[in-house]
Amino acid sequence: MKESNTILRVSLIKALRSLYDAELMFYNSLPELRALIHSPNVKDFIDEEIKEKKKQLQRLEGIFAVLNEKPEGGSNEVVRTALKHQSINPELSQQIPIKLNRVVSSHLINAYQTAIIYAVQLKYEIVATILRRSLQREKDIGQRLETLEACCNPVIRTEEFIE
Repeated sequence: MKESNTILRVSLIKALRSLYDAELMFYNSLPELRALIHSPNVKDFIDEEIKEKKKQLQRLEGIFAVLNEKPEGGSNEVVRTALKHQSINPELSQQIPIKLNRVVSSHLINAYQTAIIYAVQLKYEIVATILRRSLQREKDIGQRLETLEACCNPVIRTEEFIE
């Protein structure tokens, strides 16, 4: 039993470090993304997201403190790749950065869900509670991104055209 808890704890720490790396990269990329955007609505959304990502990072730092671990050492290649493509062309339509941010948000939602499973298995209730709060915030961001994508999309979707 102790060995499986050790493996779970190592898995949790690895998942948390990957989440922290992803959130930090995302947070650091938002000002650059904001500079590419022309829509005041999207700029307002990004301003809100910058504040929320800072809170997400603080929550994760609090979890690391509770677990007596350091946040450094994780690497999240999915987010790194998505963000790299975000800044390839400064003339991107507004749609592409929104879609890429939805990809990142979906990835983060899955990562938070995985970390919650580990925390629950280890009976780290405080950690699980904080992660659930972060998961809910990430889902809220995902819904807002979906709404923004629909508002900014000049193309009629096939489903809408058929109906």
